[in-house]
Amino acid sequence: MNATRSLIAASLAQAMPLDPGRHHMLHAAAPQAGHIEWLYWITFWILFAVFVLMIGAFVRASAKTHVEAIHPLPILEKDEKADRRAGWGVGAALAVTVITLFVILVLSVITGKRVEGLTSQNPVTIQITGHQWWWEITYPNPKADQTVTTANEIHVPVGTPVVVLTNSKDVIHSFWAPNITGKRDLLPGYSSAFWFQIDRAGIYHGQCAEFCGLQHAHMGFSIIAESVHEFQAWQQQQLKTAAEPSTSEAIRGREVFLTHACLMCHTIRG
Repeated sequence: MNATRSLIAASLAQAMPLDPGRHHMLHAAAPQAGHIEWLYWITFWILFAVFVLMIGAFVRASAKTHVEAIHPLPILEKDEKADRRAGWGVGAALAVTVITLFVILVLSVITGKRVEGLTSQNPVTIQITGHQWWWEITYPNPKADQTVTTANEIHVPVGTPVVVLTNSKDVIHSFWAPNITGKRDLLPGYSSAFWFQIDRAGIYHGQCAEFCGLQHAHMGFSIIAESVHEFQAWQQQQLKTAAEPSTSEAIRGREVFLTHACLMCHTIRG
């Protein structure tokens, strides 16, 4: 009984990452991910049809030319009609293959244009910089004191286009939020940009999809999609200075924070 419970618990733990609401390209929460999902299903069904036809052809050929293992292979006489049919069959299969690949190529180009096309003139701008092994998120503002910087947590308003400017400080990283958009490489010394828009409020998880060192597996991030009002309130909260501690525990906690290595990467704010 204990072994069975342990097996069930282990199976559930392994299945948790498959939760489509957390990290799944087939559970789109943004138009870009929706276009990618559309292309995926079209490609899947085309390949599935090809697979079924191939298996059917193999089964038919096996049944038609069945030979017992104990008997030697028969010597087939030359059959010009059969050779012509085989030639036509190979040519038709070749033509169907080329047409299928061309259709998939055209659909890929169409999907790429849909994903890249920005229609709004007033997007939210975010700058994302990859580090080993964390993400620096900056909300730029012409006024320096109004600029917000966070780590590994991206807040965006629902239904609003978000332009993302990317860069890397060290090695190649890859920004990937499956529910939102496709993978985007961050290259050292090279700036790039893309955009996305989330239409459903929620918390979506992303991950660096390019091996970038020993702690690569821990280089995750979260995207919090919220209403415009909640997003603006969050920004204002981030601009506030930290409140002075009023209890002995809080004072002691600040002393511990300021006198240890936490201060090298973190700060007290809001």
